[in-house]
Amino acid sequence: MRKLIALSISLCFCLVLLSGCSSRGPEERLQKVGKLFQQNDYLGARIEAKELVLKYPDSDQAIVARLMLAQLYDRDGQPDEALSELSHILARKTQKDPEGIQALGYSIDILKRAKRYEEAYRLIDKFQKQYADDHLTSLQLSVARADVLADEGQTTPARQLLMGFLQESTSPQERQHFRRLIGMTFQRERDTTGAAEFFESLYPSAPTNEDKRDIALRAAWYYAAAGNYEKAREWTERVTQEFAKAIGDELDGRKKVALAQVLGHLYAQVGNLAGALDVLQAIYEAPVTDQEILAAVINDVVITLLRMGKVNEAVDFVRKAGQRFPESPLAQQAVQMESMKAQGRLDTIDTSPLVLRFAADPIITLDKKVLSLDAETTPTGSAISASADKPTTVPSSSE
Repeated sequence: MRKLIALSISLCFCLVLLSGCSSRGPEERLQKVGKLFQQNDYLGARIEAKELVLKYPDSDQAIVARLMLAQLYDRDGQPDEALSELSHILARKTQKDPEGIQALGYSIDILKRAKRYEEAYRLIDKFQKQYADDHLTSLQLSVARADVLADEGQTTPARQLLMGFLQESTSPQERQHFRRLIGMTFQRERDTTGAAEFFESLYPSAPTNEDKRDIALRAAWYYAAAGNYEKAREWTERVTQEFAKAIGDELDGRKKVALAQVLGHLYAQVGNLAGALDVLQAIYEAPVTDQEILAAVINDVVITLLRMGKVNEAVDFVRKAGQRFPESPLAQQAVQMESMKAQGRLDTIDTSPLVLRFAADPIITLDKKVLSLDAETTPTGSAISASADKPTTVPSSSE
């Protein structure tokens, strides 16, 4: 499914960087706008963008320039000027064009942030009428309406609207997106317990294993956010079971790693730091882990070690990672961390209640066999590994 309407101003910069180079004309001017912006010369970028639009109003580069002008006006607290630039784009681009989708989403976002809700609804109504026969665009706009409703404080009708989409969807990815938005309506109400109970209620009727994993993740996260350790632990164990099965059944090593990374991230979020470190280190050592994932994992390992109060281990890890990747800046970062340690600036141990409770109880993590994240099929093994002196028994996951 095409990505639901969302603000993504970075697109315009990508277009700037990808624009063809020319000795004259709109391409060269657009590149100059981009360079000025990167140099934080916002006034110069604005002047150059206006010149481009004035001289080449019908060019594709003018569309990008207007997107950049809209962002510049928005950051300066001039919403009407930003909306005016976006309206020019909407007059030229349809909701089949990325620029048109971006301009409409940005316009709705500006109106929402300015609390001009009636104008946002009118804009949505206008385009829903215009694209009444386009199911996908109409759906995107309905989701945008739910977001505006929730922001206005009408969380119940927003949630009802999203629940309808959730029940009608046949795509696990769509359902995951709708569940995320539903969770946000509870967050706007500051009702994390209500969100956790909502996701808990969805779990028994989850249509696929992918849905089960997503629902269990959200239940664990919201119970942790609510400070309910017993429930957060219960759902963290269930999440572990779901992911252990998925990783064990997966044949592609890279997909195993991706699944493990999601679980490790959840562990860190709920306060299960020892489990997070187990999984993150397994990903770091896996032979099939992509470079992009490795960068994020190294950062997460360091943060987790610091949260556990293991400052020396964190510094040593970065130093060894620098030796493994000599072309990276990790070696220099290890030196910086040594200096920060000497100044006491790395004493960032996490003493929050959930972290302390997880630390006192048996560790929840993937079985070591499952953590063998190679390119071959790994046996599922038992879902949870606990400390030997205080074993944990977890019920089997129902299918």
